[in-house]
Amino acid sequence: WMRGGKYAGTPGQARAFRKAGYAYATVNYRLLRHGPPQEAARDIAEAVAFLRREAKGCGLDPDRIVLMGHSAGAHLAALVALDESYLEGAGVPPEAVRAVVLLDAYGLDIALHVRQTGDPVYARVFGPDPEGWTAMSPVSHAAPGRRPPPVILHVDGDNSETPGQARTLEQALRAAGGEVEVFDAEGESHNSLNYGFGAPGDETTRRTLDFLARQVR
Repeated sequence: WMRGGKYAGTPGQARAFRKAGYAYATVNYRLLRHGPPQEAARDIAEAVAFLRREAKGCGLDPDRIVLMGHSAGAHLAALVALDESYLEGAGVPPEAVRAVVLLDAYGLDIALHVRQTGDPVYARVFGPDPEGWTAMSPVSHAAPGRRPPPVILHVDGDNSETPGQARTLEQALRAAGGEVEVFDAEGESHNSLNYGFGAPGDETTRRTLDFLARQVR
């Protein structure tokens, strides 16, 4: 939400996906100094819309899109996939997103995290309003009514926060009739889940591609 960019971790990711037969695109979004996280989510949705408009010339299937993110980017990927308003606002049918890959996601249940910890970072990013915390929490949008896209979550088991957040989202997605898998990445760290993606023998990569082969290919 506050730092980073599309350069982070992408060389290995791009190689792994292209080798498996997928097209791969990476996007930036506005960081907090340029606008609130809602604008970041809109940037991602607009990037999806752009790719769909350019799909024919690029040899892409506009209706088989996977969203993937790491850390705060994973929160935004989940939010865009589950809160239909972002994609619809960009003119994208929500069902075009066929699956979601989350690497050690933060902020899946912002309201719960802020209430439990009083985390000043979350308060800075998402503001003081509890209703805003709920609106920006992907778990709030995993509700019966629209079947959510399949989601795979990779979590660093030594991280004090993300395993519990992942299980909370898992429960909400299952309650909404969605398909979801959660993997505790043994021997991994928050950063290695991202930077190590695509390395030879990387288990996160293997599990992700196996998951997508079942859900998207």
